[in-house]
Amino acid sequence: MKNNNIKSVKVNQNPVERVSLLERENRLLKQELLLYNKRETLIGRLYDISVTGSFEWDSITDKIYCSCSILMDDERVDTRNINARLSDLVSEYIFPEDQAKVIQGFKLIIEKQEPSSILVRIINKERKIKWFRLEPEIVYESNGSGKLFGIFLDVTESEFYKKKEGSDPFLREIIQESKTGTGVINNHTILKVNSITSDITGFHISELLGNRIDMLFLSNLDFDRFKKKMNAQILEQGVATFRTVWKRKDQKLINVLLTFTPIKHKSITSDMIFTVLDITKAKQSIGDLQESQRMLLTLFHNLPGMAYRCKNDQYWTMLFISSGCNELTGYQVDDLINNNKITYADVIHPDDREYVVNDVSIALSTGKQFELEYRILTAKNKVKYVLERGVGIFGENNELLFIEGFISDITTKKSAEEIVKKELKEKEILLKEIHHRVKNNLQIITSLLSIQASQSNDSVIQQAFLESKNRIYSMAIVHEKMYRSENFSKIDFKEYIESITQEIFYSYSVFDNVTFSVNVNNMYLELDKAISCGLIVNELITNTVKHAFPNNNKGCLSINAELEQDMCRLEVRDNGVGISNEIDFWKAESMGFMLIKVLTKQINGKLELKNDQPGVEFVINFSL
Repeated sequence: MKNNNIKSVKVNQNPVERVSLLERENRLLKQELLLYNKRETLIGRLYDISVTGSFEWDSITDKIYCSCSILMDDERVDTRNINARLSDLVSEYIFPEDQAKVIQGFKLIIEKQEPSSILVRIINKERKIKWFRLEPEIVYESNGSGKLFGIFLDVTESEFYKKKEGSDPFLREIIQESKTGTGVINNHTILKVNSITSDITGFHISELLGNRIDMLFLSNLDFDRFKKKMNAQILEQGVATFRTVWKRKDQKLINVLLTFTPIKHKSITSDMIFTVLDITKAKQSIGDLQESQRMLLTLFHNLPGMAYRCKNDQYWTMLFISSGCNELTGYQVDDLINNNKITYADVIHPDDREYVVNDVSIALSTGKQFELEYRILTAKNKVKYVLERGVGIFGENNELLFIEGFISDITTKKSAEEIVKKELKEKEILLKEIHHRVKNNLQIITSLLSIQASQSNDSVIQQAFLESKNRIYSMAIVHEKMYRSENFSKIDFKEYIESITQEIFYSYSVFDNVTFSVNVNNMYLELDKAISCGLIVNELITNTVKHAFPNNNKGCLSINAELEQDMCRLEVRDNGVGISNEIDFWKAESMGFMLIKVLTKQINGKLELKNDQPGVEFVINFSL
């Protein structure tokens, strides 16, 4: 054994220097001897136990000297001891997923000066995988550099591997038959997992076995927090359960629910059975539900009104009320919940309580939604109008559980409606008065015409006054109908035509020899169109009673009107002598015929004349 650090002593050195140098050399010799003895002791211990092989790794040169039977029988290597770089040996014989673990593990042992075993898989000459445990020991050279000496232990058939493969039938059955991710760990090293765990993590089972469970955590800090929490719960409760985030092989983050149960009660050093459940979707669903609930509550609390849930009892006992209660009723939410200070039945106006109970009861008995308006009395005894919409909530056996709904303040709306009703009533009265005065004025005109006609002996003049009076009457009667009607926009056409016809028959005294019929069903005309149609009918009827039945001949007149979609067909027909062939209706310039043609054009109608049968028929088609 040669120590290059020891120098020869010069003869001409002074005694003090010589003594100092000899003492230094003596110390170095003792250190060298101590390192030699430690190495020899370690080597002796290695060969005293049953091992598969040994190794020595120099951290400075990265050279590894290896003697392993599983490798020596492989034709890929020389029969001599392997002397290679660590990375080359690892890439050749160590299972791919374990290669980084060996290299990083060796370096970490030197760095932290804490030897620890490393479980790896080695590929033999048949390309089969065997499990080995590397047991390294640190030896430091005099220059301070570190070396690792160690042994290979074949643990393929050991109790450790049996646990890893689940040789315990009961434990194996629990793991394999579990419907969730399940496995076994010891000192945070994964010994056994089922296929569901593989599916959850994205790692193959072989990639999980032998590795530490911290490979699934986001960071070392995250794993340290997990260890503290797990150990504390196991020591206190015998089992640890908590939620955390794991990182899959594809780098996706998943939320998991973990449970750890030690096989030995409350032991943090024994084997532990763990279960893992992927709750990512469930957590997202819960998050979505919570967000929906938050939005719904925000909506409830910001709506101008009060959302509620109540019992169907005599008090309308409130189980839930939104914060709009205070603005609506003047009471706080807690005042009404469970009838703490006042019941909602007491809030309802006394005159409206029976009506509310009856309407809600009818709706609940039919399972339909209800909507009702009523009055409430606020905390300051102020009357408000409210609109309530609600529905009964029924259970599986069709039993009524409670009532849910929304109550809104419509006081302003009701006030506006009252104002509008009042104004409408005033306008109705005014309009009635206008129609009444117009009718009276027209009647005055007709009376004046009648007086004027009676003062003339000229039959032509009398006839002209009579026709003018009937025309004015046909307009006056419209205002009479409007005055007596509740509808100021439209008039009943049948009643109108009957009144005109009766007045003309009365004026010409033809009731004895001419009969008439009016067939008009459910037809209502607007004021302007009704006046135009009334004047047309007036002219046609007047023409009939004057010319169709000479010498008091008997006959009949019919007025028919029918609707086809938005079109009206008006027919005025008689069975008299008809229009003489010498008269061309379309070119005639008589007052009556001209009015018929002009007024038909005014209502955008189409006029037809049928004079080729007994009597004559006028047909007018116009849109409503």
